[in-house]
Order: sequence, then C-alpha cells, then structure tokens
Amino acid sequence: MNFKLYQAPKFRFGFRDSHTLFRLLFLVPIFLIVALSIGFNRVNRHLVFYAAQVDNSQDVLSALSDLSMVLHEINFNIVAHNAYGNKANKELALENASAIPQLLQKLDSLVSGNSDQSTLASGIRRQIYGLYQFNPADGIPDMSFFTRQGKLPIPNTTEMREVYDLIDRMKTKAGLLMESRLQSRNAYQEQLFKYNWLLTLASVVFMAGIFYLLDKKLVENRKYRAELENKIENLNRSNSELEQFAYSASHDLQEPLRKIKSFSDRLAQKHAPELNTESRLLLDKISSSAGRMQRLIHDLLAFSQLMRTSSTKEPVSLNKVLREVRSNLSLIILEKNAVITSDDLPVVSAYPSQMIQLFQNLIENSLKYSKPDLTPSIGISYAIMKGSEIGSCMPAHKNLDFHAITITDNGIGFAEEFAEKVFALFQRLHGREDYEGTGIGLAICKRVVTNHNGYITAKAIKGLGASFSFYLPLDGSFSGQYEEKSPEAV
Repeated sequence: MNFKLYQAPKFRFGFRDSHTLFRLLFLVPIFLIVALSIGFNRVNRHLVFYAAQVDNSQDVLSALSDLSMVLHEINFNIVAHNAYGNKANKELALENASAIPQLLQKLDSLVSGNSDQSTLASGIRRQIYGLYQFNPADGIPDMSFFTRQGKLPIPNTTEMREVYDLIDRMKTKAGLLMESRLQSRNAYQEQLFKYNWLLTLASVVFMAGIFYLLDKKLVENRKYRAELENKIENLNRSNSELEQFAYSASHDLQEPLRKIKSFSDRLAQKHAPELNTESRLLLDKISSSAGRMQRLIHDLLAFSQLMRTSSTKEPVSLNKVLREVRSNLSLIILEKNAVITSDDLPVVSAYPSQMIQLFQNLIENSLKYSKPDLTPSIGISYAIMKGSEIGSCMPAHKNLDFHAITITDNGIGFAEEFAEKVFALFQRLHGREDYEGTGIGLAICKRVVTNHNGYITAKAIKGLGASFSFYLPLDGSFSGQYEEKSPEAV
C-alpha cells in the first residue's frame, strides 16, 4: 500500500541527514564568509591607514619643496633689490616672506606624529626666524626686515646653508618613510585583492549550496503537501464534529440543570419550616450553583452558535441595533440611572443578531463594572479609519477602510496589562463574589468581530474607566447611509 512510504525507517534517516547537510552547507560557508570579512576589514583598515600615510609623506615633501622655493625667491629678490634698487624686488621679497609662517605651520602639522621630523621642523623655524629677524610678538612675525629703507641685509650664507641642510635632511627622511609606506600599502592592497577573490568564491559556494538545498526542499515539499492537505481536511472535520458535540452537550445539559434548580427551589419553599439553617444554606448553594451553571451553558451555547454561522450578511443599521439594546437593558439602565450618548452610527453589512449581541455585551459590561458612587456614563463614538491605524491589523488589511466604533465608560477600569487577556474564554478579572459573570461575554464579542473580518481592542486605566473599540470592514455598497441620530441619553 502507499502508506508504507510514511513508515519506512530509511525515509526517517534520510530526513535527519538532509537537515544535518543543510546546516553544514549553510553554516560552513557562513563561517568562512564571516572570517574572511573580518580579515578583509582588518586588511582594508591597514590599507586605508598606509594610503593616508603615503599622502602625508607626499604632503611633507611638497611643503618642504615650497619652503625651499620661497627661501630661494626671497634671497634672489634681496640681491636683485640691492643691485638694481628695483622696488618690485623688495615687494616680492616681502610677499614671499609673509608666506613663510603658514608654510612652517603646515609643516609642523604634517609631522606632528613623528618626533624626529618635528625636531628638524623646529630647527628650520628657529633658523629662518633668526635669519630674517621675525622676532614674533603675540605669535605674529615681525616683517620690518623687509620694509626698511635702502638696501636690505643679506642673510648669513653659513646660516642659510644650515637651513637648506635641515630641509634636505627632512626630505631624505620623508622620502625613505614614503618608500616604506608605499611598500606596506602595496602589500596590503595585494592582500585585499586576495580576500576579495576568496569572499567571492565563498559566496558562490554558499549560494550554490543554498540553491541545491532549496531545490531539494521544494521536491520534498511537493511530497508533503498532499499529506498536509489531508491532515487539514481531517482537522476541519474534527473541529466541525467538536463544535457539534459542544453545541449538543450544552443544549442537553440545560434540561437536567433546570430540574435541579426547580426541585431545589420547590424543596426550599415547601419544606422551609422543617429545614434547619444549615440545610437551607445548602439548598441555596445548590440553587445558586445551578443558576450559575445555566448561565454558563447559555453563554457557551451562544459562543458555539457563533462558530456555526451559516446565515448571510445584510445591511444592518447600528442606530437601530443600539435602540434595541437600550430597550433590552432598560431596567438596569434605569436602576443605575445610566447616561448613554452616541454619535450617528452607520449602516453596515453584518449579521443582525450578532451586532445586537456585540453591542449588548459591551454596554452590559460597562454597566456591570460601573462605580457604585458615580452615575454611569457611556459614550459611543464613530469614525472611519485606515487599517494602518489599527495596531493589531494584519498587513493585508493595512490599506483597507474600517468602521471604527468605540464604547467608553467611567467605570472601575482595569490594569492595562489585561487589555488582551479580557477577550480570552473564561477570563475573569474579578471574583464571583464581587461581580457576576461567566467570563465568556467579551470572548463572544471577539468572536462576533472575527466573524465580520474585523478587529477589537481594549484600553483602560484602573479606577478611571475603560474603552472598547471594534473595527468592521467598510462595505462600499452601504457606506454613507445613516439613519436619524439615536437619542442622546436615557
């Protein structure tokens, strides 16, 4: 039979092996790529460093050449001025001398990280400042050497040669340093090329492995798909049977419970004088428990019926729904002297009975958890919102429009941490002694909204009240249709 395929030990062994192979083919190239990337990054940092150092050496040589040229221009113009009395030569000498402080400052900055070169640069500065009597005041060199009347003094030849010697020594050191840095830069550049090729190779191997495994998995997925579809069909059938069982069980349990409650009530009424206090207390507990069980079964039936919705949607006026709910809850509204205000509500495409149940459960919830010393105030607001404005909205619904209806009260509220839990089945935030209930009402609300492809959320501040917002998809066929506004207060 075909079922042997799913029982063969060989198939299970191969399945485990494919996972192991997948991990190996995935992790090994990843490890290599990470290791090579780290090495690539380290080599690249060294390459950038030495490239900058080569540029620095070139800048030093360029600055020294500029300084030599400026000194040569100054001395030439001094000699020319003294020989021919040409004022232009004197001005050129002053102009070149004015550039010396900036050149020396640039040189100091370039060799600041090299102590030997910094010492030589300081020697050059002292010699030049002595030759041309700059004698800086407040850091500004004195140029009076070049502005005096008559002939200009010719710098001492020996001292000038010492300046050129210092410049030549700096050039020699800078040249050797640049050659060393060039060699380092070229070596790291070669390493970078190797790492680049290795990274490319590792990436190709990784992609080839992933392609192989994905192709293999696709073949396996085709084989599993039929089995999965069969399991889904079985699961749907089991869910349907379970829903039918829950409905039948809940329905069949009502009659025995009614009899238990009826008989206990009759026993308490007919034989009350003959019963002692403890016996009456026990009968009261039996009656109370049976009543609570009846309410629980009633709510479970309501919940199971929501799971079995087979009717079709129709245009439903939420203003009419609200009026009907107010009528259903009129006694408790009058008893608590509650005030209910509402915006104009739209006509929506929905299941009418479920909309009544939704509004009734939410408003009844607000009335139940009202403060004993404060008049209950319930406000119902309406707006149209984009799905992207709803926090729990699925990505596929982000661009859709929704009817947003919010019911806000001034009751006891609850801690914000329970905002999601309140919609769970049998979830209660308070004991039965304080507030009656089965813990199913808000779960029914969520089921109703889910049946309409919508969302429901809750916000609250403990002691200040709560608000419940539900969002129903906007039906273009009925959008914009409103009934006359419902009464503002009861």
